[in-house]
Amino acid sequence: MSNKTTSTTTPSSGSGKVYSAQADNVHVKSVVQTETQSMVSPTHLQDDEYSHKLTEEIYEAVLGPIKIVVGETQLQQQQLLADTNLQIQNDFKRKLPQHIAKLDSEKKLNIRQERILKSAHKCVNDDLYEDNCLKLMCMDDYMADDIDVIAESDDGENYEKIIRRYVVVVLVPAVPTAELAPAVPTAELAPAVPTAELAPAVPTAEPFPVEPRCDRHYFTCGIIIGLLIGIIIMKVVK
Repeated sequence: MSNKTTSTTTPSSGSGKVYSAQADNVHVKSVVQTETQSMVSPTHLQDDEYSHKLTEEIYEAVLGPIKIVVGETQLQQQQLLADTNLQIQNDFKRKLPQHIAKLDSEKKLNIRQERILKSAHKCVNDDLYEDNCLKLMCMDDYMADDIDVIAESDDGENYEKIIRRYVVVVLVPAVPTAELAPAVPTAELAPAVPTAELAPAVPTAEPFPVEPRCDRHYFTCGIIIGLLIGIIIMKVVK
C-alpha cells in the first residue's frame, strides 16, 4: 500500500485563496480545501473610520478658534460702526449751529440787499420823476416864451412851424396841414392883444384860427396829460 499526499493552492474570487490537500492510497482519495478570509477589507474599514474620526476631531479643533475669531471680528465691526455713527452725530451737532448762523447771516444780507435795491430803485424813479418834471417845466417856459415871441411876430409861416413842432413834442396828435386855417396876410393881422385881455380858451374842434393864449393853454394841458401818463407808467413798472 502506498500513500501519496499533495497540496495545491488556487486563487479564489474575492480577496481569499483556496488551499487543496489530496491523499492517495488504495482505499480512499480525499481532497481537503480550506479558504482563508482576507484581512485587508476590515483593515481598510478601520482606516476609513479612523481617518473620518481624526478629520472630525481636527475640524472641531480648528472650527472653535475660527468661530471665536469671527465673533470677535463681528463685535469689533459693530463697535467701530457704533463709534463712527456717534462721531458723525457729534460732528453734525457741532457744525449745525454754524450752518444755521451762516444761513441767518446770508438771509440778513439778502434782506439788506433787497432793501438797498428797493431804495436805489425808488431813488432812481424819484430822480427820473423830478428830471421829467423839470424838463416839462422848462419846456413849458420855453414854449411860453416862444408863444409870446410868436404873438408879437408877424411871421405866419414861422408860427405854423413852431406850433407843429410843439404838437409833436408834447405827444398831442398833430393837426393835418389841410385842416389848418389859412394864414392871414401880414397886413390883415390884428394888433397884439395884451395878456389880460385875451379871450377864454376855445375848444379845439372849432375850425377857426387859434389865438396865442389858447395855444399856450392847449400845450399846458398836453404837458399835464403827458406827465400823468408818465406817472402811471412808472407806477405800473414798480
